[in-house]
Amino acid sequence: MSQEFELIQHENICTIILKRAHKGNCLSRELVRQLNGVLNQCLENKTKGLLIRAEGKHFCTGFDLAGLESESDDSLLARFIEIEMLLQKIYWAPFVTLVLGQGKVIGAGADIFASCTYRIALDTSSFTFPGAKFGLVLGSRRLAARVGTSTARDWINGGRKISAADALSCGLVTHVCRSEEQESLVTELLQAQRLSQYTQQQIYRATVLDEGNQAADLQSLILSIMPGSIKQRISEYINQ
Repeated sequence: MSQEFELIQHENICTIILKRAHKGNCLSRELVRQLNGVLNQCLENKTKGLLIRAEGKHFCTGFDLAGLESESDDSLLARFIEIEMLLQKIYWAPFVTLVLGQGKVIGAGADIFASCTYRIALDTSSFTFPGAKFGLVLGSRRLAARVGTSTARDWINGGRKISAADALSCGLVTHVCRSEEQESLVTELLQAQRLSQYTQQQIYRATVLDEGNQAADLQSLILSIMPGSIKQRISEYINQ
């Protein structure tokens, strides 16, 4: 298993621990590829719950853009599509998903957070959605489903930092806790997952309000990348 994350499986509960604390747990190409593989495994077995958490000060600071000079527009497009597919697998999973966010939760990391069923934030954490600054549309509809269209547009357009308290009041976060409370809260939520994956899948299908939007989300992402050079836009964003 890659050293970039750890996978723990116990009694139909899967835990993913991001282990790139030295880089803010940012998402490398290989990490996203392997996380997609883990989600595929969860979809094939009897998984009842998935917990995503991270080591270190920050949950996830977005894409790892180290080595941008060696990327092309095509390779960047492929990376963004891979993260979109990961987000869709989490959001549409036929089992409960939990995420524990601490420190900075930025960009694609914030999109992973928003895709989960239970979204637990430490009271000192913050959230930022900066993708629009270089023209990228990723996870926008899912964010709007959590917090409402007006709030999602404000957060995306402004690219400002959102506190855990504000994120809770708007619906991005479902639970806020102190660091010493996180383990008991996670345990409580996971222990409540006693239904089979099949039953959970039927409940999710019966209650979902936006089924069929997977293709539309992917199309929006691709259309946002198309104008000009996405590599150049990211470079300008980094250097501003």
